[in-house]
Amino acid sequence: MGETYERLLTVREVQNRTGWSRATIYRHMADGTFPQPHRLSAGSVRWEHRDIEEWINSKKIIRREMVSSSH
Repeated sequence: MGETYERLLTVREVQNRTGWSRATIYRHMADGTFPQPHRLSAGSVRWEHRDIEEWINSKKIIRREMVSSSH
């Protein structure tokens, strides 16, 4: 009744958010540096919007720290 549902992203939407190819997304998933998707069926996976946004934001923070420490 009081459940909230997270928006789920397709691989194409994740590609648009990250600027990465499908192969790059899956390579980073395999090495544990990218969020894992949820399998909806045999041929369908989706990522939680929140997971992707948190991952992107964490990369922005790291980038800012690298820039500020180099000055």
